[in-house]
Amino acid sequence: MAALPYVTTPGNIDKALQNIKAAATPQSVNQDFVKTILKIPGGSGNQMAAFLRKVGFVRPDGSPSDIYTRFRNDASAGRAAVDALKIGYAPLAVRKHHPGAGFSLGTASPQRIVAGAMTRGTREAKTAQYVLFRGPLLGRISTNDLVSTRTR
Repeated sequence: MAALPYVTTPGNIDKALQNIKAAATPQSVNQDFVKTILKIPGGSGNQMAAFLRKVGFVRPDGSPSDIYTRFRNDASAGRAAVDALKIGYAPLAVRKHHPGAGFSLGTASPQRIVAGAMTRGTREAKTAQYVLFRGPLLGRISTNDLVSTRTR
């Protein structure tokens, strides 16, 4: 299975997402931005920059993505969170279902996909369980957000 996004301190995901909404959109989301503006210090800040890239909040060149921008807007935050889950945790859906099936939130909840896919207590699994079960992203998703992604 492909490596999933992870951080050693999953609680920092909540902190980063709250500060993303509060801070101005930067030109570049780099380790300095994460540590000073998002207030995630040390090695955790380094991991958070990579985590945000892996879930689609940041483009490969370091600039904020469309998901980042949409997440900052309360009206589109839920749909942006769904898209981030689909990008970061798509390997779980492929493993749970058959390859090529894609990530379908219409047929299985993210929690069910994680529960069925997790067989080991790896650091990636722990972060996935935190993100999907405890809800720093999922808590921002409504039923309407899930329905609107089925047609994409």
